[in-house]
Amino acid sequence: MSSPTSRLKGILGHLLPSSKAEFQHNHHIHQLSPTLFLERAAAIEPDAEAIYHITTNGKTLRRTYIEFADRARGLAYYLIKKGYKRVGILAPNTPAFLESIYGIVAAGAVIVPVNIRLKPEDIAYIFDFAEVDSIIVDAEYQDLLQAYQRDHPNVPFIIDTVSSKRSSRSTRKQRRQDVLTRNCRTRTPPRASSADRSTTPCWRA
Repeated sequence: MSSPTSRLKGILGHLLPSSKAEFQHNHHIHQLSPTLFLERAAAIEPDAEAIYHITTNGKTLRRTYIEFADRARGLAYYLIKKGYKRVGILAPNTPAFLESIYGIVAAGAVIVPVNIRLKPEDIAYIFDFAEVDSIIVDAEYQDLLQAYQRDHPNVPFIIDTVSSKRSSRSTRKQRRQDVLTRNCRTRTPPRASSADRSTTPCWRA
């Protein structure tokens, strides 16, 4: 059995800088980090199909990587403009959910996703505990936020109306009309220019 001194030297050998030549990075290998993946994909294959989604009314929604990136960027600009720092998400696996993940991160905000299968009181508890200052919600599931909205009337909702057949009754009667109109057609939207990236086409808040 090795002595305590030799074992200690072995441990320190893993912690202290090695005297050997430093590792040489292979610059042709790129890490697919969640913070870099979309930007890189949009730059390399802008017209490749990134999203294929069947909406609840049977329509097919297709988006390329450049469209996906532009929409996420637009959402990021909107969140920055409004000063939202903790953004809740209540939505199934839809394009809006995917765009929200990248848009919120790009805005430097915190993502607070909640499972749509939870009870309304559990959803309210999570959003309340997280102190969210805005919530992105699929129109089909907005009714699950009635309990939360009753206690937090000043927290705005950003509502995805693309994935649902129609807006819920509470959507139409929403008290806070802070907003944001997005083009909800399923045809391919034009690429966003630097002048109009401060908008977020396809949702309304």
